[in-house]
Amino acid sequence: HAQGFNVFLAPIDIYPLYHRLFFYQLPYLAIFFETEIWPSYIGFLRQRNVNVFLINARMSEKSYKFYKAFKSFSHAISQFNIIIAKSEIDKKRFIKFNPNVSICENIKYALKRKEFNLDLKALKSDKKNIFVFASFHKQELKFLHNAIVDVLSLGFRVIIAPRYLEDLQLFENMLISLDVDYALLSQNVVKDCVLVDSFGVLESIYSISDMVFIGGSVSCKLKGHNPIEPAIYGNFVFCGLYMDSFTQEVEYLKKIGCLFQIDDVTKLKGYILKCQTLPICDLQRKSQDIINCYKKVFSDFFIQA
Repeated sequence: HAQGFNVFLAPIDIYPLYHRLFFYQLPYLAIFFETEIWPSYIGFLRQRNVNVFLINARMSEKSYKFYKAFKSFSHAISQFNIIIAKSEIDKKRFIKFNPNVSICENIKYALKRKEFNLDLKALKSDKKNIFVFASFHKQELKFLHNAIVDVLSLGFRVIIAPRYLEDLQLFENMLISLDVDYALLSQNVVKDCVLVDSFGVLESIYSISDMVFIGGSVSCKLKGHNPIEPAIYGNFVFCGLYMDSFTQEVEYLKKIGCLFQIDDVTKLKGYILKCQTLPICDLQRKSQDIINCYKKVFSDFFIQA
């Protein structure tokens, strides 16, 4: 229960289960997010004239081919009353299945900064700037190995957040091989290198950090992670060349001077020195533009309805 709403886990996407879920009352509106396309759920709601929206919708080329091949998914997409895509490319793919597609860009630009219960003040107690290597995969250890020493040499406190905690030992082994004195975040010990060993804390770390390098972006086998989340907290963002899942976001953040894309680890140190002279990233105007876009799309739909 949160702020007057009942919150519960959705069932597995099996049609009869929705009869039990909505036995007493149907929703007026159901909103699905990004790639959450559940054929049985959507079919159940639309058969009962429930309005169904898909927001921040995205569709990769691989997903497009998958949906074309499986009629249950292509039919589910066709049933949305409104699809709000996050880019022109996504709109072109969705419109092949449903004509009711608008664009409002990535709604995550409109996320507000949060206050966190996790106490990380000790990491800022000596006023050192904090550099985060966020959501790094084991395939990116070589890049990380070469980058850490440079960042530490510039006087930053380095925080490393592995994408998967099952790979934690690989990251520890790398730090040991570099003879870097580090602490695990859970130990509550302040050192110049901290290794994150728990889930769900990355956004709170962004709230105290100054620069963030987004993982999943320096291996051609990966497609990058969201650069907006750290930018919201005023961080300058770095990433590698492989950001296929966030192409538009990368281009926009580059355009407004909030992001550098690195093609060679040896250039990282120079880019860090350069961005220290730039103003803090501010997404407030972008946030308001997207909120206004969503208001208009929703308003137009309900006026016509």
